[in-house]
Amino acid sequence: TTMQAGDTITVDTRYGSKTITLTRDGVESSLYQAMDVNSTFLQQGIGDNVFRYNATSGLDNLEAMALYSQNYLGV
Repeated sequence: TTMQAGDTITVDTRYGSKTITLTRDGVESSLYQAMDVNSTFLQQGIGDNVFRYNATSGLDNLEAMALYSQNYLGV
């Protein structure tokens, strides 16, 4: 998708709650339909995980952040 300054894309990979949401000017809309049909949601592994990002233009203005929340304590 083409992002604009101030846009936020949130990817939620929780089991049963997978969503991709664009927030622009305070309005949320789904980007789920923009996902490549041959792709899969990523899952973080135990230990270090490396993420890279790129843009066709404006890369110096792009900021990426990965947040992790553990949904389950030990079993």
